[in-house]
Amino acid sequence: MAADLGLAGMWWTCAVLQTVLLGYGLAGEYFHGPLLAATEGVEVVGVLTTNPERQERAKRNFPDAVIHTDLATALDSGADLAVVAGANITHVPQAQTALAAGMHVVVDKPLAPTADSVRELAAQAVAADRHIIAFQNRRWDSDFLTVQRVRDSGAIGDIHRFESRFGKWVPTPKRLWRDSTAPENMGGNLYDLGAHVVDQALVLFGPITSVTAHARPVRATDIADDDVVIVAQHANGIVSYLVGTTAAAYTLPRFLALGTRGSARIDLTDTQEAYLCNGGSANDPAFGLEEHGVHLRTKGSDYIEFTEPLERGEWRMFYTKVRDAARGDAPSPVPIEDTILAATVIDAARESAATGRSVAISATPTSSS
Repeated sequence: MAADLGLAGMWWTCAVLQTVLLGYGLAGEYFHGPLLAATEGVEVVGVLTTNPERQERAKRNFPDAVIHTDLATALDSGADLAVVAGANITHVPQAQTALAAGMHVVVDKPLAPTADSVRELAAQAVAADRHIIAFQNRRWDSDFLTVQRVRDSGAIGDIHRFESRFGKWVPTPKRLWRDSTAPENMGGNLYDLGAHVVDQALVLFGPITSVTAHARPVRATDIADDDVVIVAQHANGIVSYLVGTTAAAYTLPRFLALGTRGSARIDLTDTQEAYLCNGGSANDPAFGLEEHGVHLRTKGSDYIEFTEPLERGEWRMFYTKVRDAARGDAPSPVPIEDTILAATVIDAARESAATGRSVAISATPTSSS
């Protein structure tokens, strides 16, 4: 379903990817902005925000960029790429408008509320001969890259069960749009943390054929789901336990993989998000490096326990690959087919949580499986 980028062939290989950043809140200022700034061959030429304080920070961080307060003006800047980084309610309409303006589009997760709405955006992108790409930066987490290494090495044999958890402790809901129950706001952890754990499970182990899910609010009764558990059956027989919660006072093991010859466990979460939120640069030598490791227990004549270092986190690779895709030099780093499949799993998880029943899914391969 990816577009045949004939127009991209008009680019010179060394062309700078002029980019407009739509939104300068948490995602725009601390994730997309620093990663774009760290990517060779990418230039932020415009930032859209109506908040005066954010305008000042955007101008300080991107002194050569034009600060826009109007979407139409921002998209009329002649930029090649639009990065949709505002509140979830803006994702679909701004992506539609940017595609209509002839731009490639990156959209922060969740890209859209349902698999059908992702398909509609995909069709528009194909018709426009442009890429639309979900911001799945956590494909380049240090811990996730390490799990891929363990899987490929065969060190623990054939993996039969996989557990992935994002656990945070936010005891008092902020009651902003992320906690909203209004469907258009796409609030709650099934959309938020769920988008990452589902995508990672699909990349690791391929299509999911059924899900049983629990998604509920536990910190208050009038907010969106803040505690989510998905039990996913993969077509190859592997079972994934996927958790996203903001009601966990104890740190949960980030990953656990059980294999026929041993197990692997990673306790702590990748630190690239924290590094950027604390003002670090994605070009710093320490960015993506982790002090903790992966703990392995393997079976020989007796059990052997040891720890190996984690792979280096590489969030910077996301926009490097977006740049190359826009130039026509490489495929999309997150093919839209993958995003459709992940949205299908989340649709099924929402249905399962509402009905209390397991929901079957038609198995369609991901580009990574």
